[in-house]
Amino acid sequence: MTSLRLFVAIYPPSDLAKQLIDALPALDLPDHRPSPVEQVHLTLHFIGDIDARQLEDVRESVRRAAAGLPKFELVPQRLMTLPQHGPVRLVACETDLPPVLAELHQRLVRRLARNPRDHQRFAPHMTLCRFKTPTVRPGVDHALDSENFPPFGIESLRLMRSKLLTSGAQHEVVMTADLVETA
Repeated sequence: MTSLRLFVAIYPPSDLAKQLIDALPALDLPDHRPSPVEQVHLTLHFIGDIDARQLEDVRESVRRAAAGLPKFELVPQRLMTLPQHGPVRLVACETDLPPVLAELHQRLVRRLARNPRDHQRFAPHMTLCRFKTPTVRPGVDHALDSENFPPFGIESLRLMRSKLLTSGAQHEVVMTADLVETA
């Protein structure tokens, strides 16, 4: 059996992802590994490992989840550490949660969730770095101004395959589902 590790995500423009990564040194963080700019994304739904024979069903579920939903904008709001309780493991950029994003997430969960935890509250964020060792240092809570970190458009979502390598995760696009143009 061939297994595929999958997730559904949306991606910011690469210049914004780079700008967010470039903001990390000002935060005086413990030893960490920044996310590669091309891998900065907002996970809509982590599917996990599936049998490769199920791939077409997953593709169809992603297509149907995106069907009829309009393009929208996301607003970067703040840099923060996660998790919010206990030792922190990463720094992320939290975004707003516009209705279209919430609906998209719920559609994906209804179609693809295999774990009851998937139905928990959705907190949209993009991981910017991971700490080499979890830390109990005071967390990061740094507001982002819209002049330097403006809203960005989302026109599609991607079904991604993640391969875990010794050098880190490698992501590849399995499919893209476009959102519709609003009138």
